[in-house]
Formats: sequence, C-alpha cells, structure tokens
Amino acid sequence: MHKKILLTTVCLMLISLFYSASIFAAEKNLITTTGTVIALFDDNDKVVGVSIESADGAFYDVSNEGKGKELMALVEKRVEATGFLVEDKDGVEMLTIQSYKVLAE
Repeated sequence: MHKKILLTTVCLMLISLFYSASIFAAEKNLITTTGTVIALFDDNDKVVGVSIESADGAFYDVSNEGKGKELMALVEKRVEATGFLVEDKDGVEMLTIQSYKVLAE
C-alpha cells in the first residue's frame, strides 16, 4: 500500500515538474513587437501571408493560424502584436499571434 502511494506521489511530482517546465519554456518565447505589417507574395504575386517589420529592422513571419489571418487585412498598418515564436514543420520560426492592436499612423 505504501509503495502505491509513494509511486503515485512520485508520478504526480514528475508530471507537475514537466508541466511547469513547459509553461516556463512557452513564456520564454512570448514576445511583443511593434511594427508595420508587410505582405508576403508567392511566385504569382498572390498574397500568401504577412510579416511584421519591427522598428529595429527585425522581421517576424506571422503564422496564418488564429489571429494571424486577421493581419492580412492590415497590410501597411502599424500594429503592436503579442504572440509566441514557434518553429513550423520546416524549422522556420513563425510568430503565432495571441493579440494585437492597430496603432495610429
């Protein structure tokens, strides 16, 4: 009986530790950037996505998931965007937008 309780306690502690590490890692990749929304085109000049050019010259390619799609209607507008930097299946770093606001010109 004591072994079962001990094993359950150890398992719960390991799950808690793993969960805490995951949250910490995710928060580390949470960024807020301010910049101009720029259209990304394919070979046929069709808009296929957007990027945010920040004031310091960095570019953040925006994931087309969730609120990222909404930025496609804001090309050439200044925004403040908050999201997670994550790698897509090809290893390209993308900004997955959690929230944004359009800024005055």
